[in-house]
Amino acid sequence: MTGKLFCGECGEMLIGESGTSKRKRLYSYYHCKGARAHKCDTRRLLKEDVENTVALLILDSLKERKVIKEVADCIYRAQRQDSTELSRLKGQLTNVQTQIGNFEKAIGMGIITETTKSALLRLEGEKSDLEKRIQREQITNRRYTKAKIVASLEILGYYLSENDMQKRALFETFVDKVVAYKDEKIVVNVDVFGTKAKIENIDESVRTAIHHNQKS
Repeated sequence: MTGKLFCGECGEMLIGESGTSKRKRLYSYYHCKGARAHKCDTRRLLKEDVENTVALLILDSLKERKVIKEVADCIYRAQRQDSTELSRLKGQLTNVQTQIGNFEKAIGMGIITETTKSALLRLEGEKSDLEKRIQREQITNRRYTKAKIVASLEILGYYLSENDMQKRALFETFVDKVVAYKDEKIVVNVDVFGTKAKIENIDESVRTAIHHNQKS
């Protein structure tokens, strides 16, 4: 989580480091940059403890009905927007169709040359290719019903984040920023399709606060 993890006491970033115990066992930590410079008294945090806590906070919050509903609404709304690639392909198709229309008008006016025929055939080929690419892109970016999204989120709440790869996938998908305090309080700022939320551990429980439309 280097780059996303910050100290709640001094605001500095926490960076990863490792050390060996007397029994020659290797440990990985997150250490506050301010503490390394003797400007903060925050102790080093075990990498495994921090990451497990953040993962559990995210997954536990996804078991809350209000959170599932909010996230599902965000994902469902986001599906209305075409991907960047799909928008680009549609723009190219519109341009090609306009050119084809212009050539057909010219042919209708009796302007028929080998160059005109060749250009029209080329454009028809481009049009066919773009339509196929758009179709593939639409299949790749399927749209789901809200019920299916809710069902997927309910399953995700019981996702097993047992190894680094699984945790990394979870953090890259949900985590915007994590703030760790020396009293072991952790606040996770998540961002899901523009809807932001704060999740924090309080007295071994989870509290989630959702803030609507904080990002366009």
